[in-house]
Amino acid sequence: DEVHMLSAHSFNALLKTLEEPPPHVKFLLATTDPQRLPITVLSRCLQFNLKRLPVSLIGARLTHILGQEGIAAEPAALRLLATAADGSLRDALSLLDQLLAFGGAREVHEADARSMLGTVDRQQVVQLLRLLAAQDMGGLLDLARSLEQWSPDYLQMLDELNSLLARVALFQAAGKPYDDEDDVPAAVMAELAAALVPEDLQLYYQVGLLGRRDLPFTTDQRSGFAMTLVRMLAFRPGGEQGAAAPPPAPDRQQAIAAARAAAASPPPMSAPAAVQGASGAAAPAALPLTAENWSAVVEQLGLSGIARQLAANCALAGRQGGQIKLLLDARSQSIRTPGNEQKLGAALARYVGEPVRLIIELAEAGSPGTPARERDRQADERLATARAALETDPNIQALRAQMGATIFPDSVRPNFTEET
Repeated sequence: DEVHMLSAHSFNALLKTLEEPPPHVKFLLATTDPQRLPITVLSRCLQFNLKRLPVSLIGARLTHILGQEGIAAEPAALRLLATAADGSLRDALSLLDQLLAFGGAREVHEADARSMLGTVDRQQVVQLLRLLAAQDMGGLLDLARSLEQWSPDYLQMLDELNSLLARVALFQAAGKPYDDEDDVPAAVMAELAAALVPEDLQLYYQVGLLGRRDLPFTTDQRSGFAMTLVRMLAFRPGGEQGAAAPPPAPDRQQAIAAARAAAASPPPMSAPAAVQGASGAAAPAALPLTAENWSAVVEQLGLSGIARQLAANCALAGRQGGQIKLLLDARSQSIRTPGNEQKLGAALARYVGEPVRLIIELAEAGSPGTPARERDRQADERLATARAALETDPNIQALRAQMGATIFPDSVRPNFTEET
């Protein structure tokens, strides 16, 4: 084991035997750093790169060992040990030995495992997500402050939070738990999946990963963990730019229930004559829903994120009564999801003032252009104009003639001052 620790003289002494081993001898050389072995040794060995063992396999092995020893164990405790082992069965056995010594009894309890590993009860992590769904900044910071009593490892706390965010996102995508042995009940996963908007989930996950990266550089990891939670809500789109976070709800449970109900039910259909802006002022009057007006209509739908991209990459094919047909650019199939279609359909229903049935089909060659393609075309025209202006500029021509200057076309960027 750890054969890379052998000295050069030891390897040289072993080399002859490796070249012509006796028939009854097999050498198994184990190392975590094969690059430190001499090339003369590596060239005479069959090299196998062992993969990390899955959590379920490590947990099953720990269960078998404890069964042979007659030691009772809680499955949640063994899952914690298997996760902390990071794919190494040897590390899992070492942690199990430590836990048995830590508990001082012939039993393995989840509470002892969490105390030894510096983790908190998974219900606390679930509660963090519930408060994120309710956008309860005050309650979120109160809960983060209360975690100090367990003296947690805040890096591991962010790992657990990110892991739960990923599992909820996968639950939303598949409609069922991604891992059959998940320690969070399916009912709780369904509750979180209904309460959290998919776009918010992706934002929270990305902010959590960045916070995990930056946390070791903070002077106080407790404050760094709290700041990561603040960023999750502070960077959430949807409100006025620069607006302060919403004040804490007087009843946290009511706020959570309201967030779940809002996520589970479709937006209400209304028939305003004009779309209201964020500041309360009336937006321009609604245009007729025609193919010629589609680009302007997309701007008035009030969509954001991926749902807005879906609308911009579609062209209006026609409308018959309550049925609206759109043609989706084939290049943008990946952004077509049931959630985004539902948002686009709800926005169109609000725009026309009546329930609509949205039909989206892939566009064929020669179909009408989409707003996104039109923007790309205009950007290409501006770029071509900018390059042509450089080519004819007297100063550029003088530099070429006198100093042999060269224009790199890929470095040219149009000036957007006029557009903005």
